Amino acid sequence: MRRFFKSYVHLIDTINRRLAQYGAYLVLVIMAIGSLEVFLRNLFNSPTIWAWEFSSMLLVIYIAIAGGYTMLMDGHIRMDLFYERFSPRKQAVIDIVFVFLFFFYMGMLTWHLSTIAGDSFSIKEHSFSAWAPPLYPIKILLPIATFMTLLQGVAKLIRDFNTILGYEAL
Repeated sequence: MRRFFKSYVHLIDTINRRLAQYGAYLVLVIMAIGSLEVFLRNLFNSPTIWAWEFSSMLLVIYIAIAGGYTMLMDGHIRMDLFYERFSPRKQAVIDIVFVFLFFFYMGMLTWHLSTIAGDSFSIKEHSFSAWAPPLYPIKILLPIATFMTLLQGVAKLIRDFNTILGYEAL
């Protein structure tokens, strides 16, 4: 059973790490689009109709896939007034107590975003702008990203139980 948990944690960590590595390139694309827009607008007086909206769409994807990686790196904020003074075992107990709030929130968010994505896909939703790009691909990615964050939370829970039981780190 311990081997299964170790495999699960490794798999989810790897997926979220890879998503973040590839997602980091989105920042470069967003910067390039923004630079192109500034260049075209200021030097040639020829602004684009798509740059702002496309950059916003890429930023949504970037932020969504960063959730699981931030959980992996233990980068989400918390009140550290007392927490940092506790032993790793006590920290794990506190994390286990509060992880169920996380599961509830992320579960509801994933479910709600899945409903929105399904509705958007069923009507092949497009933006109301002049460019009118499809919105449903992005709306489909959002529940997938929140689900990956949820799975990373399960991996964190496994690590916390591992710490409490005194096993070696996964």
